[in-house]
This record gives sequence, structure tokens and C-alpha cells, in this order.
Amino acid sequence: VVAGVVERAGRVGAVRHEKIEQQRLYLELGRLEGEIRRARVAGRGNGGGAEDGGGAGVHNLALEREGVLASIRELDSRMERPV
Repeated sequence: VVAGVVERAGRVGAVRHEKIEQQRLYLELGRLEGEIRRARVAGRGNGGGAEDGGGAGVHNLALEREGVLASIRELDSRMERPV
């Protein structure tokens, strides 16, 4: 994932702050999706309590993922506005 970001950065000239933030959010989204997959495989439920080994449950991770997706959508709309 990081190698892909570096590769794309090398093809771009000047990079705006919004573009860097967008890429950071995509990395965060990938991290959360990986955690959700691992939590599902491990059988962690929605509670996030001691019954699932103390880790955040799938539900909590999904809520966090939705927040990141909302941030990506908001940033994309800002980047598409004429300057």
C-alpha cells in the first residue's frame, strides 16, 4: 500500500495539502478494513469488551471506517470545487 502511494507521488508534480490528506485517509481506510477482516476471522463480535479479547469489535471498527469514508467524501467535494 505504501509503495503504491510513493509510486503515485513520484508521477505527480506539485502536491497540494488536500491530496496528501486524501492519501492519508485512504491508508487509514485500508488499515481499518484489514482490522475488520482480522476481527471477523478471530470471531470478535460487536461488543468490544472482555469477551472478544479486549479488542474493538467489528461494529466499532465499522463505525470508525464510516467516519473515514465521510471524511474522504467531504475532502473530495472540496477538491472538486473551482478555485
